Amino acid sequence: MWGLRFLVAMLLVLSTAETSRSEVKLNVGRSASDLNEAGEPARFHVTWPKDATTTWSFDIAATAAGLVTDRLYLGPTVEYHRHTQIDSPQDAFRLGATSILVLGDISRGAAAHVQTLAAYQRQAANETTAHGVLALVAATPLLNSLAIDRRLGPDEFKVRWRPGFGLEYQGGASTGQAFSSTLRGNAKLHLDLFPADTYLRRRLQVAFDFEGWLDFAESQDDGSLDRRSIFSSSATVYLDEGRRFGASVEYVNGENPRDGLEKQAFLAAAFVFRLGDAIP
Repeated sequence: MWGLRFLVAMLLVLSTAETSRSEVKLNVGRSASDLNEAGEPARFHVTWPKDATTTWSFDIAATAAGLVTDRLYLGPTVEYHRHTQIDSPQDAFRLGATSILVLGDISRGAAAHVQTLAAYQRQAANETTAHGVLALVAATPLLNSLAIDRRLGPDEFKVRWRPGFGLEYQGGASTGQAFSSTLRGNAKLHLDLFPADTYLRRRLQVAFDFEGWLDFAESQDDGSLDRRSIFSSSATVYLDEGRRFGASVEYVNGENPRDGLEKQAFLAAAFVFRLGDAIP
């Protein structure tokens, strides 16, 4: 049912790009609520968890952002994460609006991308379903002095890195339960390796991601500051020069409170794809 609702919502987002008279960028990828993952491809994968059944899962998001000013993009977004095979199944649906503001001028040495998002979300886990809201602001600095988001190294081996940080508010309630909310900060680091970059024409990409959260305030405060983190590594082979379609193997260890992924570790093989343009 929620898969069908996601498809309907995604068609509405796509129709925004088709009917708008302003300059609109359409992006279909892995996440709309994480700037570091917005440029990563959507994935459909199969997982082999320990002592559990192997089944299919997917992570996909669509955003249609129009250029409101020469530095501000604004538009609707929809996102869906479905993991049925892991130790604690994940089912997260999100529909809302996002903006991305470009600060500074990278040609002058410094810039930043600042994203805000406000969305309705539904999360289901352990036979419990919660409806609520997610609001966040996230920033990715771009500094020439630190070579952030630039491909470095010889033709045989390129490296690219990108940090990020932000603030998230998440609130919701399951049936028969009181509304609860959390305000948390987060920091992340993304690292890409491109072995034999020139020879393979960027078709092989090895990626490492680390993201951590620290709860600043909770409506049901138990007096402790909860810390959560997730680490993932992947190797992706793209089948076309445009890096639109490919296959990957990914290892994930940790938990993601924003997307409702509880703490666990698993290995997955995936088909990946991306459509549209990067925003911004």
